[in-house]
Amino acid sequence: GKEGCKSPPREWTPELEQDYNRILSVGEECISAAELKALLTAKGRGSEHTTGFNLYDGFEPSGRMHIAQGVFKAMNVNKCTFPGTNA
Repeated sequence: GKEGCKSPPREWTPELEQDYNRILSVGEECISAAELKALLTAKGRGSEHTTGFNLYDGFEPSGRMHIAQGVFKAMNVNKCTFPGTNA
């Protein structure tokens, strides 16, 4: 269920806002902005959660990849694995 995404009473910080904006800059399928904010508040940077949260990358290349695609992919992965994004 959705019980795992409920936000504990915790302040929304500038760091969480940065993480939120960074994830949305590369995310194509986000259920809702409110759900992402709840997830970051509950399990993101500075939370007491021990494992954080996971982002799924559904990239499935077909054929040969152009070097620019590889560079772009690396840049997006780096945005998602930025320190603090997955606490």
